[in-house]
Amino acid sequence: MNIETKNCQNCKKDFTIEPDDFSFYEKIKVPAPTFCPMCRLQRRMTWRNERYLFRRKCGKTGKEIFSGYHPSAPVNPWGVLGWYKDDWDQNMSGRDYDFTKPFFSQFAELLKIAPIPSRTYVQPVVNSDYCNNFGNAKNCYLVFGSMTTEDCNYSENMARSKNCTDCSLCSDCEFCYEGFFNHRSYSTLFSSYCEDCLDVSFCKDCVGCSDCLGCVNLKNKKYYIFNEPYSKEEYKEKIKIYNLENYEGLQKFRKLFVDFRQKFPVRFTHSFKNKQCQGEYITNSKNVKQSYYIDGGEDLKYCHMLYSKPTKDSYDQYQWGNNSELMYECTSSGGSSSQCRFCQQVYNNSFDVQYSFVCINATHCFGCVGLRKKEYCILNKQYTKEEYDNLIPKIIKHMDEMPYIDNNDRIYKYGEFFPTQISPFAYNETRAHEFFPLKKEEVVSQGFLGRNIERKNYQITLQSQDVPNKILEAQDSIFSEIIECEHIGLCSHECTKVFKIIPQELQFYQRLNVPIPHLCPQCRFFERRKQMNEIPIYSRICDCGGVSSKKGEYQNTIMHFHGSDSCPNEFETSYSPDRPEIVYCEKCYQQEVI
Repeated sequence: MNIETKNCQNCKKDFTIEPDDFSFYEKIKVPAPTFCPMCRLQRRMTWRNERYLFRRKCGKTGKEIFSGYHPSAPVNPWGVLGWYKDDWDQNMSGRDYDFTKPFFSQFAELLKIAPIPSRTYVQPVVNSDYCNNFGNAKNCYLVFGSMTTEDCNYSENMARSKNCTDCSLCSDCEFCYEGFFNHRSYSTLFSSYCEDCLDVSFCKDCVGCSDCLGCVNLKNKKYYIFNEPYSKEEYKEKIKIYNLENYEGLQKFRKLFVDFRQKFPVRFTHSFKNKQCQGEYITNSKNVKQSYYIDGGEDLKYCHMLYSKPTKDSYDQYQWGNNSELMYECTSSGGSSSQCRFCQQVYNNSFDVQYSFVCINATHCFGCVGLRKKEYCILNKQYTKEEYDNLIPKIIKHMDEMPYIDNNDRIYKYGEFFPTQISPFAYNETRAHEFFPLKKEEVVSQGFLGRNIERKNYQITLQSQDVPNKILEAQDSIFSEIIECEHIGLCSHECTKVFKIIPQELQFYQRLNVPIPHLCPQCRFFERRKQMNEIPIYSRICDCGGVSSKKGEYQNTIMHFHGSDSCPNEFETSYSPDRPEIVYCEKCYQQEVI
């Protein structure tokens, strides 16, 4: 089949569908999309609340519980343990399919009443009540979108890590602090894009390094400061000068390092150990195209945040993965599941599930909400196999003949993911707000729900300037303090203005000898997220101009393969052309890594 150009019915921009795309759509028996890849991703993201927890009443017991759903959200969340019990009828909310109404209108009605778990996690989970969208966790606090974590705090999108605090997109790490996209590292602090590192601080793009401070683009180095070598004794004495155990000394060094790292070229992609891959943050993968943060993927396209490997032969899958295949237009789904389409939170050995929300170990289900170990259900009503097989083609035909039309005249036939307008989450509660930020008026104009983030007016008992400068000065009495965030709500980070220190957090700081932070967890998250590259891919030419970068900001340390001429290599990268970074191709970058 030839390449086809379509006009996105959401953003009105043209996008292409290639022959391989049509082959995949044919394999899983779905029509080609009418939204472009970015609009499809944004729409899926509006169905996932990543990091917000609320107090609301359990729909089963009436007791107060923690929930990922705002108290005003029109859904019926139950406490997780109560929802998993077998003392209630899962089909009690089931209803006949009504051929006089659009499918999505009927689904929205079911979503309001069907019991769903208040939070999402995969067992086993121990002592981790203040977490969501996670699994196989122990002793974690405010950890989100993560798998196989232990003794971690204030972190998100972590995998197979222990004793980490304030980290994002890290895997196989231990005793790491303020880390971003680090892998297989131990005691790595205030660092990003590091692999196999030990006892390093304020480092970026370093591999196999130990005992390094303020270094960039180093490989297998030891006892370096600002990329300069020292003896072991000199190194120990030199780092004392910076007074890093003191908060003021730490902030001064942070500024020095920010200025220092900007002088070095960056690799065009933060991806490694791949074959025929295109995108950003892709590792250990094969034939992954136009995707973002994938670990252990194979034959994927338009997929994002699949950090729990492996994931195979899927399109438009967002978040998780974990031994899934043949998934399409799914969010927060996976866990040994296959052939699931247009689903949110469908996992644990689910098969052939369509248009369903929070269904676990389900088989042959369509338009269902909150089911476990069920098969042949439509809108939560039980059918025989014969009845189910006879009704599904009629429903699909009805979805095409009587589509759902939202308030902005977007048309939803069979083949489109759930409309954002029926999502139980406000736009600013979802991951879409982080990657596709909209102003309040834009949220309203696009027909989405916006909701003010409510903050309690806590009485501050400890001003930020009065927080102990050194961790050795902190006493257990700090657990009872309500600490002022240094941003005092004047930033754009949805600042909580105040925060508290919990016992396991203090023990962590004491072990690493780092001072207590002066920012609330929300501000720390958004400050850390500034290091994250965006999702769109751009075509660029290498910035290497021969003996230096093209604008002369950086002097090369060695003659490259292209001599004194500009590098001719072109590539696709998440660094947009208007960004200030010096972006080198693979060959030029590797020649500058010392």
